[in-house]
Amino acid sequence: MTTWGGKLDRVDEEQLRQQLRTETDAKAVKRLTSALLYRQGKSPAEIEKLLGFPEQTVYDWLDTVAPVNRLVSPTTSGQI
Repeated sequence: MTTWGGKLDRVDEEQLRQQLRTETDAKAVKRLTSALLYRQGKSPAEIEKLLGFPEQTVYDWLDTVAPVNRLVSPTTSGQI
């Protein structure tokens, strides 16, 4: 699916589904549901309307789910 904004380009949609099926923590379920909708092309504003969570909260959750891009790799021992 096309992603809105590309924030979760490196996140596998099927992996999100699998995690959602087994997750028991209510907050994690909300984050994963928002991330899945985002991966399916919904904007944070649309997710806000669908689920009732503030748009900024959706952005924060997407940041939590998105992989972190690091400037320093573990093999460089802190050198850039």
